[in-house]
Amino acid sequence: ARLPSLEPSGRSFMATEDIPDDQAAVLVSVPISLLMFASNATACPVFGAAFVQIEKEGAEELERLCLFVALEHAKGSHSKWAPYLQVLPSAYTDPIWWDATLMQEIEGTDVAASMGEHRAASELLHARWGPRLVELAKVAETPPFPAPWFAPWFAAAVEALQSERAIRWSRSTVLSRCFCVHDTSMGTQAAMVPVTDMMDHDPAARVLWSVD
Repeated sequence: ARLPSLEPSGRSFMATEDIPDDQAAVLVSVPISLLMFASNATACPVFGAAFVQIEKEGAEELERLCLFVALEHAKGSHSKWAPYLQVLPSAYTDPIWWDATLMQEIEGTDVAASMGEHRAASELLHARWGPRLVELAKVAETPPFPAPWFAPWFAAAVEALQSERAIRWSRSTVLSRCFCVHDTSMGTQAAMVPVTDMMDHDPAARVLWSVD
């Protein structure tokens, strides 16, 4: 297989030869430790406690996953998931990114109504939960907390979590790519699955995915 760059859509996973028509064949296996769950955010030494708090205050799992993706993307090379995040699309063309002129073209349609809901959800992240994470982290930044609060990516993270565009980008990323992953020890959670989310296939192909 190869990973061609298809700008601005990021990279895609493309087979270089025919894949055997064998139900037992495993095309790719991704360790659970490489998946991005909203629950992973609580391990962040700077924002972890803030993520725990906004969950108590009502932030839903998908909202926290979007914020986590925005946070890790802002960390750049300091993120554990940097190799994955760096090859994601740099821009999206779904209607949530359309300007007022384009939105007028679909006014009164079900798509327009759906986009209204998506824009409202994105605005909630931008106006409420992103700033709340920053507020909580800055409260915890005061002494005697140690060096992690002065991490080199902290300023970039603060900016991203309060950026309308960064939040909208993370939401488009999550909604277009996340899987519902079920594991007996974790239950069912939304997750970003590196590599696997780059794949597409013929609708007639017999393709299954599972969690061991």
